[in-house]
Amino acid sequence: MTDFSVIGSTSLDALKKGSKVHFLGVAGIAMAQLAVYLSTEGFEVSGSDTDFWEPAGSLLKKSNIKLFKGYEELPENDLVVIGNAIRKDNPLLSKVVRYTSFPQALYETVIKGRKSIVVSGTHGKTTTTALTAWCLKNLDPSYFIGGSVIGLPSSLHVGKGNLSVVEGDEYDSAFFAKVPKFDFYKPDILLVTSVEYDHADIYPNIEGINKEFTDLVLSTTDAVVVAMSGDNLKNLSRVWSSKARLITYGEEGDIVFKRNQDLITFNYQGEKIEIRSNLLGEHNAYNAVGSWLVQRLAGVNNPSGFDTFGGVKRRQEVKLESEKIVIIEDFAHHPTAVRETLKGLKERYSDRKLIVCFEPRSNTSRRKIFENDYKTALLVADSVIVKRVTPRHNDNVNDLFDVDTLVKSIGGAALSETDEIIAKVSENLSGRDLVVVMSNGSFDGLTEKLLISINK
Repeated sequence: MTDFSVIGSTSLDALKKGSKVHFLGVAGIAMAQLAVYLSTEGFEVSGSDTDFWEPAGSLLKKSNIKLFKGYEELPENDLVVIGNAIRKDNPLLSKVVRYTSFPQALYETVIKGRKSIVVSGTHGKTTTTALTAWCLKNLDPSYFIGGSVIGLPSSLHVGKGNLSVVEGDEYDSAFFAKVPKFDFYKPDILLVTSVEYDHADIYPNIEGINKEFTDLVLSTTDAVVVAMSGDNLKNLSRVWSSKARLITYGEEGDIVFKRNQDLITFNYQGEKIEIRSNLLGEHNAYNAVGSWLVQRLAGVNNPSGFDTFGGVKRRQEVKLESEKIVIIEDFAHHPTAVRETLKGLKERYSDRKLIVCFEPRSNTSRRKIFENDYKTALLVADSVIVKRVTPRHNDNVNDLFDVDTLVKSIGGAALSETDEIIAKVSENLSGRDLVVVMSNGSFDGLTEKLLISINK
């Protein structure tokens, strides 16, 4: 059996066009985007997964990629790209000879040979990466975004320009590369939007997260690092010893901005800067300022396009808007993201009753660790419905989020089935409502079912 390691990986550059590349775990949206791109570049691409879920499913089925459901057959190949959902006991690994991981392959495809802008952080990295790619689109940058962007043809693009903009995820890379994906991206300009505890399935505590971000900053000796000020940097105290140029933004930063609805103002090197942004809330003002700074540092004299950015699907995405009701779908699942998103929506829709349907779906949100933080976050809403956590085969039930106790403390409702949730939403409608569906998973199709129910 192959002795897997990062050092033993094979470079995509070693392959000729026409070579056969197989993706293990192809139905992840990042893996699917890379697989589709390689298939358009002359490679013969195939992929395996347990199923082909949306949104990756439609993308894959429209392509010429040969798909294998399950892990029973490994087609002939010159290279296997191994996704981070693949465990080391996967039966096909015994047949793998040449391999790589997603972030290694992404670096060689999207970043290598270009000025690398890497957007990292616990919150805001998808929106900020997307916003940056949007504003730079006339320069035809290469980019990778961990979400579907309204107005961009795909989430992965290899452009003719000399800039690369990539979302730098702190989640691990592969079973043989238990390091963050951003370790492979070699930033020339690094943006750190925020650092908080997350991913409880791989990081035992906040110190583990802090170490990875600190190591990232300290490794970028020739880079410019842009980081949000405040507790984010206080927790990364060692970064001040970095040889990189460090620029901070926020209340205690080098760049202090003011926000008045959609107008953001600040001074930069003696110049008064104004940004008009369609994005809601204080947290998105931080995202806009971070994006403006990395663009300016990349050589763009007058970054623009903030006011035409349509957003990322499932990030405050309006699914229905009428006089009586607005329905918004959002990906937020960390309690800070939930709180800040709801505050922004409450500000924009101040004349409506805010009804929140929340599904604890991620490996972290399903655990007790953030119960009190969710209480604070969800109190922003007028009415709260939380889906009960369903135990998985490897769960310790004593560690799971006690939804019933939470909702009892805030006067909400704990329910298990989407039909029950739809009925409870209908019961709470006042005639001027904002319904927000929050989950980083499918929520069993709740948004679509709500739209059908409302339109009956």
